[in-house]
Amino acid sequence: MPLNLYREHTGTCSQKRRVRLHNRKAEEAPRFGWKRCDCPIYVSGTLRDGFRRKKTGCTTWPEAESRVQAWEAAGAWAASSLRATPKAEPAQRNPNSALLKTIEDALSDFIELHEDTIKKATLRKYKTFTKQFQAFCHGRGYVMTAQLTEEDGRPFYRSWKDGPKAAGKKLGHFRQLVRFWLKKKWITNDLGVSDIKSPLGANEAADRLPFTDDELALLFRACDQLEPIVWQNSFSKNSWDGQDTKDFVLLSIYTGLRISDVATFDVAKRLFGNNIFVRAKKNNMELFTWVPDLIRDRLKDREQRFGTKIFKTGYSERLETVTDNWRRKLDRIFTLAITLSKQEQLNLTETEKFSLAKKRDKPFEQKPTPHRFRYTFVRILLQNGVSARDVAELVGDTEEVITKHYAKWVVERQDRLTKILMDAFGGKPKLVPIKKSIA
Repeated sequence: MPLNLYREHTGTCSQKRRVRLHNRKAEEAPRFGWKRCDCPIYVSGTLRDGFRRKKTGCTTWPEAESRVQAWEAAGAWAASSLRATPKAEPAQRNPNSALLKTIEDALSDFIELHEDTIKKATLRKYKTFTKQFQAFCHGRGYVMTAQLTEEDGRPFYRSWKDGPKAAGKKLGHFRQLVRFWLKKKWITNDLGVSDIKSPLGANEAADRLPFTDDELALLFRACDQLEPIVWQNSFSKNSWDGQDTKDFVLLSIYTGLRISDVATFDVAKRLFGNNIFVRAKKNNMELFTWVPDLIRDRLKDREQRFGTKIFKTGYSERLETVTDNWRRKLDRIFTLAITLSKQEQLNLTETEKFSLAKKRDKPFEQKPTPHRFRYTFVRILLQNGVSARDVAELVGDTEEVITKHYAKWVVERQDRLTKILMDAFGGKPKLVPIKKSIA
């Protein structure tokens, strides 16, 4: 098997690189701005006398490569192994030699398997996972998949810093990877994955907490007070202010569109009078939502100033770039809203402060995020008597999901339960005499 060479930086690195940072020869190209240091070069891999990870005793790549070539030519690490090696016999073909695979190539094949079957955002998560696994293997000196054992799965799992839901999803990626490698016979065991249970809370439904009316009012005050912010790059110079963000928030609330759909909103393709195209149903029928004149006029005004793509930022057409730009803008509004709330509390009387404290300790019941505007759209519809079935159709969920996650706002359900209780207990209670027992 080929041996693996890498430099491991120490606490005395002349370039002050992170301790135990590993890098390959290709990463030290001067065109990458790399400056030479004298940290030791290590070698790892498996030869005839077993797996080793050891110092080469060299600090330059040519010297290290020369030494590794000698080990590879001899097929053994130790001098005693070399002397004990019998005369070469005709090589016997390993029946599994065609299936030997480096970890790097095996991970690339796993990513290639999913490239055409999942969305780009999900694919990026798969790539992040494979990079983490490759770094884990590199830290243990593994080069080939055959070096992995059942004792490696749990340490890799324990190295994750994710919350329960993210860890649960990543564990699913790990299981997919193991199944794929077992099918290809690149590994002979499941790396202990079958013994790893999903973390507590991984399968619980995520909270769907919409913004309250008070929270929305606070956000709109923040939008009105945000001063213009100028940005500039090598291509152009422009600015944005709180009113731009307010338009973004209003469209999100009145349509329930996700942040990516609002960020790429095209007036020519989506706005038809007061109707906004939401999505195409499975039967190819188009679904629209209605907005009041105020929203329609604000969107038309943006079209005159910015063109049909009213929330476009810069020249990038990449969905992730445009969406991330608007996430940062909304985060600025969320931060400003929290600051305003603290300032407003300073002007309250003690009675008002006490009353506010009884309601909540923070400006927002839950951390503000762009996706909560979508939940707010659902909340407003349900509170105004729209059926769970119609709301589900608008947002592309099932009626069961709406009823489960937004039960407290489903008016029709609450009315039905209230009627049941009133019918059961609404009448005057009848007095029933209690008979004394005869001793």
